Amino acid sequence: MSDETPSQVDLVGQLYDENQKLNEYVAQLEKRLKALWDKYYSDANYYEKRMCALIEAGNSMYEFINPPTPCMRTTRMDNLLQGWDDAKIGKEAKP
Repeated sequence: MSDETPSQVDLVGQLYDENQKLNEYVAQLEKRLKALWDKYYSDANYYEKRMCALIEAGNSMYEFINPPTPCMRTTRMDNLLQGWDDAKIGKEAKP
């Protein structure tokens, strides 16, 4: 015969059930965290590719706008070229 009383057996059963529920909850949290991480990684990848494409487009526009000699530049061209240079080094654009 066992030394355990019915109340001890009930307590062990309750603790086991609670442990199972907590394990399921942790598993759900892990799934959610993985889904969030996957989304973050996917979004970061997308924006990194997008930024590279924009940089490439900006560099192409820079070459297109930049005339062979500075005397051929207009004020607008100078502002656009300076704005692109500032953007590439992280300065805020001036309105």
